[in-house]
Amino acid sequence: MLDIALFRNDKDFKKLLESEKNRFRETKNAEETKKYDELWKKAKQTCEEKKAEKNKITKEIAELAKNKKPIDQLKEKSKKIDTEIKDLEQKQIEYLKSRDKYRSEVGNILWHNTTIGQGEENNHLIKCCGKAKVQKSHIKQFKTLSGGKMQFEELKFNPKSHVDIGLEKDLFDLERAAKISGSRFYFLKNKLAILHLSILRFAIDKLMKKGFNFMYTPFIVNKDTIEKTAELSDFEEMLYKVGNDQFLIATAEQTLAGFHMDELIPKDSLPLKYVGLSSCFRREAGSHTKDTRGIFRVHQFDKVEQYIFCLPEDSEKIHNEMIKNEEEIIQELELPYRLMDICSSDLNLTAAKKNDLEAWMPVQGTFRELGSGSITTDYQTRNLNIKYEDKNEKFVVHSLNCTILASPRILTAIIENHQTKEGKINIPKALWLYTGFKEI
Repeated sequence: MLDIALFRNDKDFKKLLESEKNRFRETKNAEETKKYDELWKKAKQTCEEKKAEKNKITKEIAELAKNKKPIDQLKEKSKKIDTEIKDLEQKQIEYLKSRDKYRSEVGNILWHNTTIGQGEENNHLIKCCGKAKVQKSHIKQFKTLSGGKMQFEELKFNPKSHVDIGLEKDLFDLERAAKISGSRFYFLKNKLAILHLSILRFAIDKLMKKGFNFMYTPFIVNKDTIEKTAELSDFEEMLYKVGNDQFLIATAEQTLAGFHMDELIPKDSLPLKYVGLSSCFRREAGSHTKDTRGIFRVHQFDKVEQYIFCLPEDSEKIHNEMIKNEEEIIQELELPYRLMDICSSDLNLTAAKKNDLEAWMPVQGTFRELGSGSITTDYQTRNLNIKYEDKNEKFVVHSLNCTILASPRILTAIIENHQTKEGKINIPKALWLYTGFKEI
């Protein structure tokens, strides 16, 4: 959540309200946060005054008792003050609870160059990369979606969906997975399972060569951690609860973010760069009618995630580096893609800025998200109490996250883009040493 100081300074609060309006959200949460913070401060001040008054009376009672003078009236007054103090302390608890409830629903202040707009159609196209394969019936839509910025060649055959080609080649089994686990689960089989593992290792190796520390993270987090790293809507639409206070992670971001919880990091050790691998689990409650066939949108998948802790002044530079890392890997997988700046209304509360990398899918005739990277400033790290020290002062570090790839989603992009007229799937050259084969 945001620093409470932003709600107390008039100039900062005005900027905060403007940010909420630019997200196309009501400003009620910000205004209620400010209201309850002021009530809390007033109750705290009054409580301190009452305690001072109580101490004074206690001394007076002791002095009167010493001189054997009447103290009943003062004792009665002291009891009354005790009750008032107790009430004020309870009010402080209630005001703080209300304040932070509303504060947790105020979005991060938008980054200076975030695209202001409402709805997916207002996302800003930054650039396109690669040469797309496009069916004749999709050419018009392709030109619109790519803004005329991407080269393409017309396909001379009708490519098969990843579902059809996967079932034909015995690359996955959806029916048996549904029987034992339910819908949106799968068995990856044979060469596709090898390709899955190969892509994950390839991505990890690339990041480690760039100085990232590799971590294989836990799949389960406790309630305290998830409340500090996930949003309220995630509990309804995304997260699986597995115990009284445990949840399956929806992204390695949640475990990596908490890695340094309640720690003071030496300034000269920043930035701390991590690449995490984990299985991820999502209920997809809000997407039950989307992508119901195949392995594009599933309940369980593996993801390679970049996560970096840095100094505030380095956030934008590091964000751009993380996006570049993702681009380089997708380029080596020989997938045509576009890079989008997500507009303000479509950002989650944590993100001040977000870029999505979307691959062209020849069968679907559209671009689909492969990964995204966000500037989150100190929105998560403040909750997690992760700080650095500079000249004997402590400051909250900034954090950033960026997906490198998620599988099996990335497999669907490879199947659609690298299949041949003869029905084979060519393996990108960068993966040959990992797979041990060049085609499926």
